[in-house]
Amino acid sequence: MPTVVGIDIPPTTILMTLGGSHAYGLATDLSDKDYLGVFVVPLERFINQAYTTAGRKQETVRFEVAKGEPVDATFHDINKFVRLALNGNPGILEIMWAPSVYSVPLGKKLRNKRQDFLHKASLCPFFGYYRAQKHRLEAGMSLHTTGGKWNPKFATHMARLMIQARHLAETGELVVDLHQTKEYSLVVDIRAGVLNQGAALAEIDRLERLASEAEKQSCLPDEPNLDSIYHDLFDCRMSF
Repeated sequence: MPTVVGIDIPPTTILMTLGGSHAYGLATDLSDKDYLGVFVVPLERFINQAYTTAGRKQETVRFEVAKGEPVDATFHDINKFVRLALNGNPGILEIMWAPSVYSVPLGKKLRNKRQDFLHKASLCPFFGYYRAQKHRLEAGMSLHTTGGKWNPKFATHMARLMIQARHLAETGELVVDLHQTKEYSLVVDIRAGVLNQGAALAEIDRLERLASEAEKQSCLPDEPNLDSIYHDLFDCRMSF
């Protein structure tokens, strides 16, 4: 069983990347390490359990401690990964662009074929998550905060999603390290609480408008390359 960053990761792991604030370039001294990965349930077990409750539960493996330190490491079976990536799940798509900490040839191939997963509808979850978070804040509901009270971390997630959506629409690439964007200093100020709630939300609304305009002229294809994805998925499953 491979050991990476103090975690005995699933033995059939093909890819593991750094996630969260450390990947975004927004980590503080209090930030835990987040890792995301993809593994492959061995073919025999997959066939026997694919349509059972137990099989579904084995699609995701989580670790919360490495070398005695708190971490958040989540690994998804390749089928679940493909399903969520095709749906445009931002956190799942990030696995193919975030800094790699472990990979085997199949994992490298997955990252090399990442463009196959993208299509115009990939942008929808970014806007959906942003609007849901904004609604919860305005309704006084909890999410990345307590009881709807203002929290800069809450605003940072909203800003990041809109920056990523705009970049993805304009370039066909998912930006993870926000150092690569001209909005980095703005996000740092939001994260640090330099901007009050009104000012932060005004800036985030501006980012949403820019992302929406970019979505209208998106360079992304209408459909993902399903033939290529399913061919690679078959090869990956058969390898184990």
